[in-house]
Amino acid sequence: MHQAYQDLIVNRATQMVGAGRALKSINHSGLKGQLRELVVRELLNPILPPGYLVGQGEIVSAYADTSNQIDVVIADRRILPAMLIDQVSGIFPIEAALMTVEVKSELTAGELRVADASAAKVAKLQHAPPVGATAFPTGHRIEHVVPYLLAFDTDLTLGGKSEVERYDETLASHAPSILGICVVDRGFWFRDNGAWVEWKFPIPYGEVVGFITAVVNTCQRIASTRFQPDIRRYVI
Repeated sequence: MHQAYQDLIVNRATQMVGAGRALKSINHSGLKGQLRELVVRELLNPILPPGYLVGQGEIVSAYADTSNQIDVVIADRRILPAMLIDQVSGIFPIEAALMTVEVKSELTAGELRVADASAAKVAKLQHAPPVGATAFPTGHRIEHVVPYLLAFDTDLTLGGKSEVERYDETLASHAPSILGICVVDRGFWFRDNGAWVEWKFPIPYGEVVGFITAVVNTCQRIASTRFQPDIRRYVI
């Protein structure tokens, strides 16, 4: 560990939480949500390696399928370019999309169900094979988009059930589509080998720091499994 490096990461987490909470008094829920999505994008963008894009919009496939609107999309622009209508908003090829983050002002059971359905739709998008090939190399596993959720608050009572316990209850018989959940001041949980794991860092906003580090590590791991498809599959 390097103290100065840790302090700077903690400072970024603290700034994100402070900015998110400063928006609490905004009455228009849609505007409040958009601004909090911006806060999260501004948190992640400077700490991701060069070549990564943190935006918002829809993820699409070369087979004409499209996801729902997604709050935060992290993509590797070196694989395929996103088609943007401004600096951050547009459509992202599934081959370049690495992670998604749904941002919630207050997490509820209903919001969990909506986020799970959105993540499940992304999971169905099909990757196109590499340039010059009609199929992927035998034995190579492409890691799909990893969906996370970040909430600034929750309607759960402090000391009661955890977010992942509630999430498991809402799933009925299917596996979770969301693979990481961070709730400010409550915790950060992610899926590992079919089970939920909680990271507890004994530092200010340790759950947000855990979220940040997991996003960086996961994006780099996923990018290493991807191939570059032929862009003509998207346009011809």
